[in-house]
Amino acid sequence: MSWDIHFEEAERLLVVTSHGTLNAEQIRTKSHEIIDAVRRHGVTRVLVDDRDMQPEIGTVDIYRLPELFNARELNRGVRAALVIRPESVKKADYEFLETVSHNSGYQIRLFTDLDAAQQWLLTQERLTE
Repeated sequence: MSWDIHFEEAERLLVVTSHGTLNAEQIRTKSHEIIDAVRRHGVTRVLVDDRDMQPEIGTVDIYRLPELFNARELNRGVRAALVIRPESVKKADYEFLETVSHNSGYQIRLFTDLDAAQQWLLTQERLTE
């Protein structure tokens, strides 16, 4: 149950790598740390590699994550790519997070391929709807 956050200056990309099992409180703490790092480095692209992480979080807690983003005044111009294993038993939870985040105006997209996630972050312009 750990995570590492580092900044890739050449790409202006924040990379978060998670390991083990994280509960709802740990996921909220991780989210706070990511938001702090986004501000500190002035980035708008975040790659979250959760392929080696198993979230233990309920539907209500997932639903409330965008409220945390709002409370922390996360810029809606930030794009986050979440990468999970294709066979993840928590894929539906990640899809739900993607949906509730999108409904709140945040650009969080789910991937099962790391290269595709990086390409989306490095080439995709912010969607204006």
